Amino acid sequence: MGEDTWFCENVSSSFLFIAGLIFSVSVILQKNIILKAGQFLLFLTLSALIGRRIRYFLNIIFLFITVIFNILAPAGRVLFYLFKFPVTEDALKSGLSKGLTIITLIYISQFTVRRNMKLPGKLGILLGSAFNYVNELMLSKNKIVIKEAFKSIDKLLLETYKKDNVDLNINHCRTTILGVIIISLLVTINVGLLYF
Repeated sequence: MGEDTWFCENVSSSFLFIAGLIFSVSVILQKNIILKAGQFLLFLTLSALIGRRIRYFLNIIFLFITVIFNILAPAGRVLFYLFKFPVTEDALKSGLSKGLTIITLIYISQFTVRRNMKLPGKLGILLGSAFNYVNELMLSKNKIVIKEAFKSIDKLLLETYKKDNVDLNINHCRTTILGVIIISLLVTINVGLLYF
């Protein structure tokens, strides 16, 4: 799923993972909702480019629910009333910001975490294995049957544990000069947005 894209051929999984950590911090620290929405669109697009499945409806539902829960704690100037309940500016902005942050972090994860990720050291091996198992589970999540949820989840976990391809023996690539330039540009843009 997306393992043959330009990014997978020109950027190593560990380099992309480290960039993902920087992307995540820049999104969390971003206060401007419009710039955060731009970051959301950027990582949604990058995830789509590498072949990840985009679930627009779930994004909208999640954002809507997050905003609703924040509106329940009114703060700031009242914008309007919804069934005699005040909808305030600060609560609305806070809900939008939190929802966009979480959704953007999901797309950053989809873009930067790969099945073949190898990180240095013992902790890196442990983290890499954990991310690989999660990735395998995410690729297989359609195997969960609601009527037999516990049984199907247990079966899926056992199948994932027994798979040989979870051990990172998938093609490993090195970061090319062009890959460094593109990822560095993305990092610079995201960190630079914090100053606007």
